[in-house]
Amino acid sequence: MLLVKNAKTTDGEQKIAAAGFNNACVKFPFFQKNIILAPRNRLYSTPIDLFSNKINLTIMGLFSFLKNAGAKLFGKKKKAEAPKPNTPTVDYAEIERKQKVMLLNGVVDTLNLSGENIRIDMEGSDVVVVSGVCETQADKEKIILALGNVDGIAFVDDRITVTNPEPPAVFYTVEKGDSLSKIAKRQYGDPMKYPAIFEANRPMLKDPDEIYPGQVLRIPPMAGTYSAAMNTYEVKSGDTLSKIAKEMYGDASKYNKIFKANQPMLDNPDDIRVGQILSIPPSDMA
Repeated sequence: MLLVKNAKTTDGEQKIAAAGFNNACVKFPFFQKNIILAPRNRLYSTPIDLFSNKINLTIMGLFSFLKNAGAKLFGKKKKAEAPKPNTPTVDYAEIERKQKVMLLNGVVDTLNLSGENIRIDMEGSDVVVVSGVCETQADKEKIILALGNVDGIAFVDDRITVTNPEPPAVFYTVEKGDSLSKIAKRQYGDPMKYPAIFEANRPMLKDPDEIYPGQVLRIPPMAGTYSAAMNTYEVKSGDTLSKIAKEMYGDASKYNKIFKANQPMLDNPDDIRVGQILSIPPSDMA
């Protein structure tokens, strides 16, 4: 789930026409209903501005996880005992919150990452709030995943800043029957690239064969497929990658350059959608 703030519409409609987003739930603080708006196979960990003819949105980093999957860190919840007469009231919820925070801090400490002033707290029983500074996007994402892949955690509210920004990885939820090689085939088109996924998820993963349904993994972009110098393009009705390549490069035959730059978000050069935002690499980029 992604939490949207500062959303404005000109006509009050509860409809979104934002590029490349579908199939996930978004909360609008001032709307009565939730809105469907999320990127396919992609969760964003940094604020993103989306523009359509009706809406300007800023998306915060609220990451969704399967609550009943992951490491059994907390144990079973104990029932609060009925208070005895003339005894002080015990705040069991606060005690539980502090215990969870302590255990989650232990999880992050074992990663030995670049985080500084990492602070962890709980909102309610299943939302982790994490803040601080990381040197790399990868370390930030590993902290988010380590916290989210815990049984009983449904959301991680990411407030971590990165000193050396870089393109975010795709977050992928493991399905029944998945293996790293199957995921690599789906995301990169080559099952033999599974070691890249394994390395991207260490030290959380100890063995490439030990993944489970509901686990969320980082799928990093392959080297050379992303560049800070890239422009973006919003797909219009009637567009194809060839037409876009013709418009951007003056050469329709360069459509494959755009296709490669947008993998694994795109898995078919003919499967683009109106409103989708594509990365357009420089014409001289290999």
